Parts: sequence; structure tokens; C-alpha cells
Amino acid sequence: MKRMDPKLLKDVKNQLLAIPPQDKNHVMSPDLTISDFEKEVNQYAAMIVEYNQLLNTAEAKRLSIRDKEKFIRDYRERLRSTVIIIHGKKSDVYKKFIKVARFRKKVVRSKATTKPSVK
Repeated sequence: MKRMDPKLLKDVKNQLLAIPPQDKNHVMSPDLTISDFEKEVNQYAAMIVEYNQLLNTAEAKRLSIRDKEKFIRDYRERLRSTVIIIHGKKSDVYKKFIKVARFRKKVVRSKATTKPSVK
């Protein structure tokens, strides 16, 4: 996942560092002073930090889910093997287990043709 460290933020922070402290109340536009602009830049930087933290959390959750999926697949395969060992592959218990575990398409052969048709 892409982390944000925008060039714009770096450039603006460098410009703010170049402004002398006595000019902080200088008006940039009718509604914005340099100190207000500095507050907005700091708020933007905080939002970027929060975004990157959320990305890190999401990445950790994704890895956790991947590990749990591997565990579940392995566990299901072990259950299947146990059912085969105890009941046999031709048993009704095994057939029910397979029906629950997988969706299988029925292949029906037409009497006129040899090509299978899928329902």
C-alpha cells in the first residue's frame, strides 16, 4: 500500500521555515494570515500521519487474515483426511462433508451427443 509523504507538504514547510517570526501575522489574502496558513499546514500533516497509521493497521490486518485463511484451509484438509480415515472415501459421511465443503456442478450427458452439458 502506498504511504503518503507528499512533496507539497515538504515544500510548504520549507517555505514556512523561511518566514521570519515577526511576519507571522502578515496577511496573505483577505481571509488568511500566515499563522492561519501554518495551522492548516500542520492540520494537513496530522491528517497524513493518521492516514499512514491507518494504512499500517490495514496492512497488519490483511497479513493476519492471510495467515488465518492458511490455517483454516489446513484445518479443513485435516478434517477431510480424518473423515476419510474414519469413515472411508465411499461413505455417506464423506459425501456430505464434500457437499458442504465444495459446490460441484452436475455434468449431464445427452443421449444424442457425447458432449457434456453443464446445469
